[in-house]
Amino acid sequence: MTSWRNISIKNKLLTIILLISSLSLGLGFAAIIFQDIITIKSDMVNAVILDAKLIGEYCVVPLAFEDKESATEILNKIQTIPYIKSGYIYDSNGNLFASFKPDKSEFLIENYKLNEDTESEFIADILFISQPIVFNDYDYGTIKLLASTNILEEKVRDRLAALILLIVALIIFSYLLALKLQAIILKPILDLADVTQRISSEGDYSVRVNRMSADEIGILYESFNNMLEQIHIRERERDKAEDEKTRLNGIIENTSDLVSMARFDSSLIYMNRAGRNMLGWSSDEDIRNKNISDIHPDWAFQIINKEGIPAANENGVWEGETALMGPDGKEIAVLQVIMSHKSPDGEFRYLSTIMRDISERKQAEEKLQKSEEKYRSVFESFVDLYYQTDINGIITNISPSCYKMSGYTPDELIGKPVKNVYADPGEREILMELLLSEGYVNDHEIQLLNKDGKSIPTSINSRVIYDKFNKPIGVEGTIRNISDRKKAEAALWESERKFRNISEGILDGVAVTIDGKNHWVNKAFAKIFGYSSEELIGKGFDFIIAPEEVPVINERMKRRLTGMPVPSRYETRAIRKDGTTITIEISAKKIMFEENQAIQIIVRDTTETKRLQDFASRAQRLETAGRIAGQVAHDFNNLLGPILAYPEFIKENTTLDSSSVKFLDAIEKSAETMAEINQQLLTLSRRGHYTLEAINLNKIINEIIEQIDNIKPSVHIKTELNINLLAVQGGKSQISRVISNMIINALDAMNNNGILTIKTDNYYIETDKIKYGRIPKGEYAKVSISDTGAGIPDDIMPKIFDPFFTTKSAEKSRGSGLGLSIVHSVMEDHDGYIDLKSTIGTGTTFYLYFPVTRDSKKPLSIDNIVGGNEKILIVDDDKTQREVSQHLLSKLGYRTATVENGEKAIEFIKNNPQDLLILDMIMPGHIDGAETYRQALEVNPDQKAIIVSGYAETERIQYANKLGAKSFIKKPLTIKTVAVAVRKELDQI
Repeated sequence: MTSWRNISIKNKLLTIILLISSLSLGLGFAAIIFQDIITIKSDMVNAVILDAKLIGEYCVVPLAFEDKESATEILNKIQTIPYIKSGYIYDSNGNLFASFKPDKSEFLIENYKLNEDTESEFIADILFISQPIVFNDYDYGTIKLLASTNILEEKVRDRLAALILLIVALIIFSYLLALKLQAIILKPILDLADVTQRISSEGDYSVRVNRMSADEIGILYESFNNMLEQIHIRERERDKAEDEKTRLNGIIENTSDLVSMARFDSSLIYMNRAGRNMLGWSSDEDIRNKNISDIHPDWAFQIINKEGIPAANENGVWEGETALMGPDGKEIAVLQVIMSHKSPDGEFRYLSTIMRDISERKQAEEKLQKSEEKYRSVFESFVDLYYQTDINGIITNISPSCYKMSGYTPDELIGKPVKNVYADPGEREILMELLLSEGYVNDHEIQLLNKDGKSIPTSINSRVIYDKFNKPIGVEGTIRNISDRKKAEAALWESERKFRNISEGILDGVAVTIDGKNHWVNKAFAKIFGYSSEELIGKGFDFIIAPEEVPVINERMKRRLTGMPVPSRYETRAIRKDGTTITIEISAKKIMFEENQAIQIIVRDTTETKRLQDFASRAQRLETAGRIAGQVAHDFNNLLGPILAYPEFIKENTTLDSSSVKFLDAIEKSAETMAEINQQLLTLSRRGHYTLEAINLNKIINEIIEQIDNIKPSVHIKTELNINLLAVQGGKSQISRVISNMIINALDAMNNNGILTIKTDNYYIETDKIKYGRIPKGEYAKVSISDTGAGIPDDIMPKIFDPFFTTKSAEKSRGSGLGLSIVHSVMEDHDGYIDLKSTIGTGTTFYLYFPVTRDSKKPLSIDNIVGGNEKILIVDDDKTQREVSQHLLSKLGYRTATVENGEKAIEFIKNNPQDLLILDMIMPGHIDGAETYRQALEVNPDQKAIIVSGYAETERIQYANKLGAKSFIKKPLTIKTVAVAVRKELDQI
């Protein structure tokens, strides 16, 4: 059933017509065939009966004379009749008298059970005929014949074949007839369906169907076209209503009158732009919680509530004078109209109100009332000047407002030529030419003179007055003083001039776009992007935006113009004229510019700010990692002390074989390597102690190149060292580590195959900006280390100074991962700076800037330093460190004692004065080394001391230094460092 519903009307109609035609023809022809069979049977019965009667007549004589042979011979004659197969003659007594039975014939009377009372009967495929033999009313017997019905079947088949052919022909005819009917009946319906589908898909109600006939289909076409016409009219009316609604909305939003809507409970639901301006509300002020009572003084709200709203609800509209509360709290006199809006069934829906600011009019009325009581009519209350002249220009009538505009009274002007008040009388002739040619003028500006002879800018609206014969007889019109408008235009021009001057003077880029095109840009805007102002005018703002950012920027511009929420400030990326990418911060807002809706865009180049922020973030990461590294290194130093010292003790106090000495040497070497790594951690934490001395960077570079062991023959090293290079102040081992790390990194970057270039030069900086900050003014020794490697990708560049960051694969030799982070820390500790330049596929150059020194003092030599026999107190919270220090000092001949904290040290020296205190700076849970020394000075003001620590806390070391502890020893301790520091401190006077 569902599939039948889905068949098209065309096929349905065709199927129905064919089905009905076939069924009708089938039934008709079936009836014909049935009637033919009856007729054929009847004809056959009549023919066999006639044959039986004829034979019976011939057999009367043989029956009468009982001549069976003659009877049999007569019966044999029937074999000439093709459809009679056997025959029988019975005498009057019912006895078989003669018969005709061909041999093997199936048509034997014995085979059939016959009804004796029947003259004819069809039994199976034979016809049985029984006829009495009567002559002269005497019954001689009976003749019976058996006839085959084959001939009957042949006739039926022939008839059926003919009928089937006829039926097929009629079905074909019916199909063709159905197609014709389909074209006649369905085509109009299908045409209607096509038109309906087109209307449905395109919404075009202007289409029509062509009326092809005057029958019912034609009437249907005409009715359908009329229906489409009505719909089309309604669509046009709806579009017109929508346009009207849009126009009205525009009028409401742009009118200078306040327009608002409120519910019956006085809560506001709408306020136009003029109303918001009157009330001092912003454009996005939420008014849903505002009430009519909030915008009116109490007395005005009482009038509205008691008179206005009830009258509007009853009569549909109310008009009266009320007041608004301005943003400064002052009342604004308004002329108010309240309208009540109801549904068709009379149910109240909402109130709307229109309020016009009549403050100026009220003030004018009050002034007029005080000066002259006679000026109370509508004519006399005109703000604009109304005048009439005859055709010759003589003033015949003028409104009292002329006094306010010009200082003349009406009596002083009526009867006088109007050209007397023209600043240029020739303008009167121009005005009359325009009036006589056009019939009227609108907003025609002229200069008039007031009574004092001062020029007044005015705008005239005038028309020609004609008599009944269409002859011009005069002129009438209004004149408006446009001094305020001219001042406003001048102020606007001045404001725009100031805007341009200010915009040209600020550092931020400013642009104004109209319809997405740059309408105006300041010089800073053009400078930011490397263009001239002329190159940017007329271009879309997206002209300078990075392509991947353009869709977002355009979408935000569209949303801003339509009033949708958009971030007022956001960052994006832009492309300068030279192709460089910069980061900019955009501030944008919608404005009116030269009477056009526009977007003001303020652009600030934040590329440098972002770079410095990234630098500060990296510095913070380094500081955090350094703090952790320093804490680890402090504990690590305490463990390294015995590992470094004990192998030497064992060698001195024990007789060892060569293999044992070899093992101890290996332990010492490993401990020294561990101490070096630990020193890197201290350097990273900026808590290491440097022995400062004047250093020649050229000498360090040459030593490193000679000592480095992984330089391949395939690496070519070029040096350009300035022989007059100034010395720098610093720790030699730390600076050597910096330059060594930089060279090793350069070799790794080239896979030990390329050109390594090292340059040095004296460099004076007035002020310079580098990738990672600014270098202050001063003298520097500049080291440049360049490789020809693959370069550093942009995504890796910010991470290269992070601790433990490495790009080396697992298959390559890996170091501690502290290389460049150590470089960065050492450079900061030496007040130096690091910069780099890298190009993918070309290579990388690192620049190291060291402040120079003019001091050439040599570091203290330890070759002639010896021990002594002074008393020394060792103060350290770590037992192992106390034992190591005591052993080293005892070996040098000193008399030593140890305590584990500062409190015990103070108590000890009160009864046991000491020549020198060796103080651990950090002693958790107790007073630190600096405080211990301060209290020791209270016991003995001449007390000498040395500070020992794995790292230096700057403020506490400086504090101890100010107290008098001049020497500092870093952990882990060695006999050389201890000997030099102790002797230096004890020998000070």
